[in-house]
Amino acid sequence: MKKPNFFIVGAPKCGTTSLFFWLNQHPQVFMPDRKEVHFFNVDGMTRIDTLADYEALFADASEQHSAVGEGSTHYLYSRRAIAGVLEYNPAAKLVVCVRNPVQMAPSLHSERVAQGMDALTDFDQAWRDSESRPHSLYKAAASKDDPDRLNYKAYCRLGEQVERLLSVAPRERVHFIVFDDLVNDPQGVFFALLDFLDLPRIDITYEAVNQNKRIKSVPLQVLLARLVSIKRRLKLPSFGVAKALTAANKTVASRDPVSEATLADMRHYFQDDVALLSRLLGRDLNHWLDAPAAQPRTTP
Repeated sequence: MKKPNFFIVGAPKCGTTSLFFWLNQHPQVFMPDRKEVHFFNVDGMTRIDTLADYEALFADASEQHSAVGEGSTHYLYSRRAIAGVLEYNPAAKLVVCVRNPVQMAPSLHSERVAQGMDALTDFDQAWRDSESRPHSLYKAAASKDDPDRLNYKAYCRLGEQVERLLSVAPRERVHFIVFDDLVNDPQGVFFALLDFLDLPRIDITYEAVNQNKRIKSVPLQVLLARLVSIKRRLKLPSFGVAKALTAANKTVASRDPVSEATLADMRHYFQDDVALLSRLLGRDLNHWLDAPAAQPRTTP
């Protein structure tokens, strides 16, 4: 069996799903069908119980696959995942995607609602209560295994997370991708990633993946997420009913606008973290704090 030698470690809502599908078009890349397996996310929600189960995901990797990887976007936030990855494969290469936190936070909240993890649809309130909500009644049942996922403030402080990653990972084995670049120059970003992974450049189809979803019935989505969580915990077989109902309960749509008060609070809250990320990446990102929170209807 070929062990994974590269990992897309985060962050969520920063274009990682697009990268996952783009890389899967390369004949020398093997990634499992499942994204977000989170095996090394031992201080949060995990999806794989044993090392044997984890390595079984890569059983079909062959000699033609010089790059074998997986994508679990909460490894970056985890305090233990990166160390676990490097203990498993000390030569592993890490791919980190970052994004303007003022735009990332409402996007992440929208995804949590779509996943049935967050029953509170008002982002302004979800933002205000971020630090207390892991222990509040607003928490959806499906998030109880990993309540920090409702702390939008902490999850979007990417500077702190990148600093922690670089304290254990050699800088030359970490490749950073800025979401703005991925949107504006997808081919350039993809070619640079292939260079980092020592892969030949090829032309692929660049499509936006993981578009923003709007939930038709939030209570139904929370119930479905709870049922899926129970099924996974009890290791019951899947018949696709919950998946079909979940798909029927979603539609692609733009998010509600963020209030000016919340936007100002986010800009102030993230100011020091954006400055830290700028220093770590050697790139001035402070213009992020002047950008609007509104996003196009579809993004990578």
